[in-house]
Amino acid sequence: MQTIRKSFFTLMELLVVVFILSLVVTVTGIKLKGAYDEQRFLSESQEVLSTLMLAQDLMLIMDTDVLFHLAYNDKSSMYECWLDVEKPLSKEWNRLAERKISLPAIRSFAFDNHTSSPLLLLFSLGKMSKGELIFYPDEKKKKEDAFIIRLPGYPSTIIRKIREDNKADEERSSEHLYPNELYDEIHN
Repeated sequence: MQTIRKSFFTLMELLVVVFILSLVVTVTGIKLKGAYDEQRFLSESQEVLSTLMLAQDLMLIMDTDVLFHLAYNDKSSMYECWLDVEKPLSKEWNRLAERKISLPAIRSFAFDNHTSSPLLLLFSLGKMSKGELIFYPDEKKKKEDAFIIRLPGYPSTIIRKIREDNKADEERSSEHLYPNELYDEIHN
């Protein structure tokens, strides 16, 4: 009679399979965490851009001065941003404008090479802060990882600078806050 042979995994084979699986899970987890951190940084930076645009819109619509704050909170160990509006707002607008936005993924920033906190940007009719606001996801301050917002001054739109060659800025140069005739009259 022939004996029926069953093949079983040896302990060594089982350990090799478990090691390979754990290695794959670890590498995948590291890549997912990196993608998550990058997406969170971009999302928070985009939220700051939206807050800056809200400040400019409030200035234009309500004919009021708006102050944008970006400050480091020692208690929470993260940056926060919020708006202060000169004129009283309705309850809904006030809640939207004065809410503090926590920014845990933004580790450092620079505004025209100044890195001091708090940063105050003024949005006022006839005056508006002008410069580049750069956010970094870590303290290394690599330009290629940065999120750059260009504040061209009044009455131009706030633009996220995407490329160093300013091609994105040129593509959006037709986006003015006023009709072209009035815009040319103001700037010429």
